Amino acid sequence: MSRKHALLVGTAAYEDVAFAALPSVRADIHYLSQVLEMPAVGGYEACVRVEDSSKAAIKQAVERFLMEREPDELVVLYLSGHGAYEREDGQLYYVATDTEVDRIQQTALEASFVTDQLEKCAARRKVLLLDCCFSGSAVQGFRSKGASQSATAPVVEASGVHVITASQHWEQAFTTDPDQPSQFTRAIVEGLHSGQADLDGDGQVSANDLFRHISRDLQKAPDGRRQTPTQSSLHVTGDIYLARAAVGRQIPALKPLPAGQTAVTDGAGGVTSAPVKATQAVHDDSAFTDVEWAQLLTYYQHCLEAENATDELLPLMGSEPPRAVWPTGEEVLLSGTETTVQAPERVVDLAERALKDGADLWYGYPLAVVYDGKRQVCAPLAMRQIEIERGPQGRSVVTPTGPIVLHPKLVLDRLGTDEGKELLAAYQPNWRPGFREDMVRDLRSLLQELGLSDTEHLDPGSLGDGSSLYAAHEGVRNVAVVFAARSDAAATAQLMKDYRTLQKSVGQFAGTALGAFTATSGADESAEQEVQVVAPLELNEGQEAVIRAAMVRKLTVATGPPGTGKSQLIVNAVATARAAGQTVLVASTNNKAVDEVWERCEALAPGLLVRTGNQTAVEHELRTLEQLTRSIRPHQSSQMHQGELRNHLRGQEALRRKLAVVARRERELADLGRLRFSLR
Repeated sequence: MSRKHALLVGTAAYEDVAFAALPSVRADIHYLSQVLEMPAVGGYEACVRVEDSSKAAIKQAVERFLMEREPDELVVLYLSGHGAYEREDGQLYYVATDTEVDRIQQTALEASFVTDQLEKCAARRKVLLLDCCFSGSAVQGFRSKGASQSATAPVVEASGVHVITASQHWEQAFTTDPDQPSQFTRAIVEGLHSGQADLDGDGQVSANDLFRHISRDLQKAPDGRRQTPTQSSLHVTGDIYLARAAVGRQIPALKPLPAGQTAVTDGAGGVTSAPVKATQAVHDDSAFTDVEWAQLLTYYQHCLEAENATDELLPLMGSEPPRAVWPTGEEVLLSGTETTVQAPERVVDLAERALKDGADLWYGYPLAVVYDGKRQVCAPLAMRQIEIERGPQGRSVVTPTGPIVLHPKLVLDRLGTDEGKELLAAYQPNWRPGFREDMVRDLRSLLQELGLSDTEHLDPGSLGDGSSLYAAHEGVRNVAVVFAARSDAAATAQLMKDYRTLQKSVGQFAGTALGAFTATSGADESAEQEVQVVAPLELNEGQEAVIRAAMVRKLTVATGPPGTGKSQLIVNAVATARAAGQTVLVASTNNKAVDEVWERCEALAPGLLVRTGNQTAVEHELRTLEQLTRSIRPHQSSQMHQGELRNHLRGQEALRRKLAVVARRERELADLGRLRFSLR
């Protein structure tokens, strides 16, 4: 079986007429798949083709394809189709056949999803090919055909992936005839098929060779159709060979596009894409079932246990907390070689003691020995929770029950709080079950990041007996350990209790704020535009968008560091809601935050927000309510105030439209300036 795999994603036809058809995408996919699958050239397994499919189908196909890859395989991911940039979240989206132009965020595929999946993919050789207008932004971010020329490229990098794009981020990528590949894809196909892309003559075409060949080929394009390909190889080590060079060998000719896939020309001269069979989504991504809620809450409990039950390093001397060295032999519980294993006698004894103490059992490998300033202590680098159960034959067996995590205390001590928390949050095992060599490679990479040396050769096929633990030097030992840990924190115990209570009530989530996270349809965005924002304090566009969303959506979340205007935003939200006749509750985990909002509201309009809470606040609440009952009704009606507000908002919107025209022209001039400079 070949160790080369390619996923080709192309969208040529769209349900929303706002997106123009791209008939040449058919030829792109057809010719590229041929040359990759040729045994004498690419030698790839049959390419996975996803054409004219929905967002859910594309997303699931990318995720499934990359998840199935093994570390020693080569992965090529090719995308072609329209793209859209959303200023609101600074994100680029790949437009699917069911994408709606006025609901890009909800119906298009996030570019960050593609790059995240590539980074998580176990394959060590990964190449991303983008035949897209303005796709050069992919070396900083990701953008594809149809993206707005005036959009600013966001920063979205794909670590460990060799990216080749069709053009600079301000350039177009040109097609040729409807039934022929684009300029960029034609250069790829011809370079691989003829072997001309083997520029160094070593008999193989590397990703670097291919990029250089494409660059030379596109330089020959006539004026007005030139485009400049780009590449990025962040954290890519060594050459990635895509194909064998065909120079001097008899290679089969490429077959033309089948008649059923050629573009269709209507009577008015318009060209449309031939229909193809779309890939169907395997499951409904928009639905979040009660079972999935229960699984998520279980995962949170595992995370809480890992964070709180393992917050101390283990002293080398003594027996507290209880621990036992795993016997010599093969390591199977982390590497995934076995799902259950017979429990050693010493581990059974430890489990009985842990049960009496109400503690959990953890298994970890390899064991790091460090000096904490007073004594030698140790902790496993990677670990997972285990349980001791009775097997079918009555023997005690060990079964892993939780995800593989890093030891929090060890990581935080070595890297510091900020960097350590970032690693703990982002870490995922980079090996497949049973691939011990890949596990060792991943563990050594972690050790290097933590500044720890493997003073004893890591060999999960032959664990040590623990005699090396008492050597004087710091470092990692080829030893696995089982230890008991108990979290006695009252807050943690209460939170665990809350999680368990929630698990019993998942059927009621749809009627709560949690239901907003799994709603299958979003709020009517046109309703947001109808909201009359009342802002007595300064308000920027981002804050205004939050208020509009909060007025019509079940749940709106706005975050930001101190000093970014959150209290100011809340005051404006209170004013907007009260002007619309709605009631507002302002709540916080501390009095200072509530007081800040209340004091600002009092300065604007006494009684706009009534402070309650502790005994002192309740007394003030009573006085405020008494004053409100004695207040004099204003001479001007609320309808007149609302009319004045509408007039002000119309004038404000007119000014915004004028400024938007000026900003668009300035961006166009900047793009033209860059284009002129590139053509010199």
